[in-house]
Amino acid sequence: MPGYRLDAAKHMWPADISAILGKTKNSKHGGKPFVYQEVIDLYGSEPIKASDYDHIGAVTEFKFGE
Repeated sequence: MPGYRLDAAKHMWPADISAILGKTKNSKHGGKPFVYQEVIDLYGSEPIKASDYDHIGAVTEFKFGE
C-alpha cells in the first residue's frame, strides 16, 4: 500500500496536513495512502501533543522505549 511518512510533522498545523492529504486520490490498490507522522512528544510538557495528530494517521511513539 502506498503512503507518506511526514518527518517533523509537529512543525505543521494538523489542519494544514489534513487539508493537503485530503487532496490525495485513492490508489489503484484501493483506499487512501497510509500516513505515518513523526511528532516528538517525549515528556508530554510540550505545547504540541502527539495526540493532536492521531486523527490524521499513525504517529511515531517516542515513549515506547520507556
